[in-house]
Amino acid sequence: MKNKSLPLIYKTILGATLIATPVIVFAGTGPYVGLEGGVNVENPQNVVNKGVLSETLHFQTGWAAGVVGGYAFANGLRPELELNFRRGGLDPAVPATIHIGGGFQNAESVMTNLWYDYKAPSGLFHWVHPYIGGGVGAVRFANSGYIVNGSRVPNAYNARFGFQGGAGVGVDLTPHVTMSADYRYIQSAHETSGIGSTRYRANTAMLGVRYSFGHEPMEAASPSPSPSPMAEEAPPSATTESANRKFENVHFAFDKSNLSDYAKASLTGDAQTINKLTTANPQLKVNVAGHTDWIGTAAYNQALSERRANAVKSYLGMKGVDASRIDTFAYGESKPIAPNTTAEGRALNRRAEISTKNP
Repeated sequence: MKNKSLPLIYKTILGATLIATPVIVFAGTGPYVGLEGGVNVENPQNVVNKGVLSETLHFQTGWAAGVVGGYAFANGLRPELELNFRRGGLDPAVPATIHIGGGFQNAESVMTNLWYDYKAPSGLFHWVHPYIGGGVGAVRFANSGYIVNGSRVPNAYNARFGFQGGAGVGVDLTPHVTMSADYRYIQSAHETSGIGSTRYRANTAMLGVRYSFGHEPMEAASPSPSPSPMAEEAPPSATTESANRKFENVHFAFDKSNLSDYAKASLTGDAQTINKLTTANPQLKVNVAGHTDWIGTAAYNQALSERRANAVKSYLGMKGVDASRIDTFAYGESKPIAPNTTAEGRALNRRAEISTKNP
């Protein structure tokens, strides 16, 4: 588990009440836009004339593509507007008795969707989100290039009521980027065209990518974060008498590794102290450990914590600390010092810890 300081009963209650508690902010939370595309398999289509079935059309496997925009709430609900285009060709292997030859069937849809993403405060489902949902809207499907009994049939572009349902899984790659894979079933009301009364039905397998514009509220507001509980200040007399000590933690804004003005001022003082300590202890070593909160994947956070540690090392070097005596460590999200379930706790966990010791 990500935060061993939380009692087991608290974690259990937290997971059970997550849906109704919009406190935890995940990757992808907030407004987003996205692209999607995939394989479309249109169901056989019955052609009805004057109440009598006159033909059943069959289609080749086609394709679908679209754009989406919506808002992902922390409680898992995700309303979305979707614009999509599907295309499939008539299957020549199943000839039509009324001699329909060649052509495609195109379908354009505008859907208002509502998805529900399952989210958990830790573990696999912290960054992998199964989802289910559906939508309603309009479907405009048309015969393109149909030839019936040797004559070309005019294309029809009437919009009809439509609905869809589906399920899939999203994977948070970064605090802003989510990839998804899902299945959709879409169906429209009947439409009358030049070949008779038909309706559109299809099964679609989609791959998508979404970019979220959301951010962590309150997470980068304070230019001077409070020291973490683990940052123990050594007494003033220990500056030159003891080489082993811990300094005030350096804190970072959400998803950032650059140093704030407050952090630079603090590190300037740290560098002066370290240089004094090395006078009495020439073999002194400096450890810089980078950490993150738990937003995003473990791999992404591991790399982010490394960038944070290197940023501190680089600045200490600029202030005269010999870079050869500085060792950096990257712990990612594995060593939180505060609950990741609050904005304040995550702010404390986005840190670099600095300490000195004799070799």
